[in-house]
Amino acid sequence: MAISIKLKKRWDIYPTLQKVLAATQNLSISPFGLTQEGLQDFRGIKLIGERAQVPLRNGYMWENISQPLHTSLSYADFTGSVWQYFAIEETDDFTPVIDHVIFDESVFELSAYAICGNGVTFQRQWDFK
Repeated sequence: MAISIKLKKRWDIYPTLQKVLAATQNLSISPFGLTQEGLQDFRGIKLIGERAQVPLRNGYMWENISQPLHTSLSYADFTGSVWQYFAIEETDDFTPVIDHVIFDESVFELSAYAICGNGVTFQRQWDFK
């Protein structure tokens, strides 16, 4: 089932990635509460980072300028989400965990992986469709 336009448009009140991350406390709490299943309601969220042209010797290349987020995702529904030029990334002392998270109908448009790192752990119930 396709996600409703209403669920997608509700995120328009947060026009930048920084405002989305501030409102969600770095994707830990949804300002829209819980779904009927008791998951944090991130359905329709737009995580769109910034890009800039970087000069090269023979032209330009696009580079992501939004900083990767170092966080875990737990008990959340990201159905219909858009991940564009934004990443969740591990560090030397932090490994992200994805636990009980749904990504149905999500779009990942990236120049790099959305969830980066050798140690990222997907636990139990997660769903990509």
